[in-house]
Amino acid sequence: GQTSPAGMVNMITKKPRAEPYQRLSVTGGSNDLWRAELNVDSNLGSVGGVQFYNLASAAATNRGYDVPYAYLKQRLFSDAVMAKIDDRSSLLFEFEWSKRSSTPNTAGVPFVYSKKKYTGEIVPELGRLSQGGPNATKNREMSTATLTYENRISDVWTARASTYGYHRHAFNFNSGSSSKYDPSSNTIGRAKSYWDVLNEDSAALQADLLAHYWTGNHTLEHKTLLTLDLSDNWRYRIQRQPKASIAPDDLDVANPDYSVPAFGDYNIVSRQDKVRWDIQGLFLRQQTAFWQGRLIGFAGVRFDRVTYDMNFGDQYSTKTGKLESPGLIDHFTDTAASPSIGLNFKATPHIALYGHFRPSFSPNAQVAKLGDGRLPNEPGRGWDFGIKSSLFDNRLIFTLGGYIIRRDGVKASIKDDDGNTISVVAGSKEAKGIEFDGSWW
Repeated sequence: GQTSPAGMVNMITKKPRAEPYQRLSVTGGSNDLWRAELNVDSNLGSVGGVQFYNLASAAATNRGYDVPYAYLKQRLFSDAVMAKIDDRSSLLFEFEWSKRSSTPNTAGVPFVYSKKKYTGEIVPELGRLSQGGPNATKNREMSTATLTYENRISDVWTARASTYGYHRHAFNFNSGSSSKYDPSSNTIGRAKSYWDVLNEDSAALQADLLAHYWTGNHTLEHKTLLTLDLSDNWRYRIQRQPKASIAPDDLDVANPDYSVPAFGDYNIVSRQDKVRWDIQGLFLRQQTAFWQGRLIGFAGVRFDRVTYDMNFGDQYSTKTGKLESPGLIDHFTDTAASPSIGLNFKATPHIALYGHFRPSFSPNAQVAKLGDGRLPNEPGRGWDFGIKSSLFDNRLIFTLGGYIIRRDGVKASIKDDDGNTISVVAGSKEAKGIEFDGSWW
């Protein structure tokens, strides 16, 4: 997947604990912010020598903004049941449901757009103008279920197998925005208004085998990880727009009219995709520690094989309602290999240096739509390096890191000789930066 910067963020899912507890927190703040979170951990007892634990969690967040009509509502419920089979093996079932309702982001500070070209001027006072008003909607809902089995086979071997599935539903309505401001008419050019539904489903299986062992009279510590993952993914997206003759006019800044056509008028299918991709992935990683762990070296390689089934439906003109782009069915297989290498050196008991290099890729076909040709993967290269320290009896802990990320073959839209918009791989992007993360207690 895509290379990320220095790797300072670590996300951890809560698991049931043997000792029961309850925790409730409530937070309030400006912009109508409030948040509540509840965790209840229970010891369910044992059946046939198997001990059961349960953790139920719920959270809710509401907040407003200084942009008129803008809001955010988030809801979350999860439940995790842990079956402790014995001291070496366990079975964990997790279910999570989340929902997010909000207004779409605005385009930010508008640019002056005069005589069909940008002048380079910006209008900061319009940065908080709501372009969608109360009729714009951006909703997300997702349900996931995971079953994980772990077994410490011996002092050397550990095995883990997990199966996973999710359903994701997304709905956008009237969520377009524009950065074009025309001072002569005091209007912002309103972007397309559309009704957009996206449904995604996935089923996956991942198996890990880890070996932890020593050689050289216990002077070299090794960890070898082999991972196999298989997944099937489905995506269905349909987008409808009203006829251009009844589409909203440009937004009058002084007297904004947020009215849009009725739901029933969104009857021109401008996008209809049914896509499936099947993934087989294999990952091998070797880590070796020298000099009682002062120097740690690691290298790995991942291989992916992805089979795509693309079914793009007919698309119709919003001007005439007639067929504009005939549908297309495509089937192909894509492969990629991604090696990586890195070092971590403990220069002193309190200072460690690290460096990491990894080529990566992003499959352009995964977000393909009608009209896109077969585009190769977008390759990338990432370097991250830095220093980790713990000083003053571990009271000051910090990481100072740098990163360089380069992406090649970036997907872009251009006009061909006939004036048609096509997608191509064009150009490169490079990002360089420094990150600092620390704590003092």
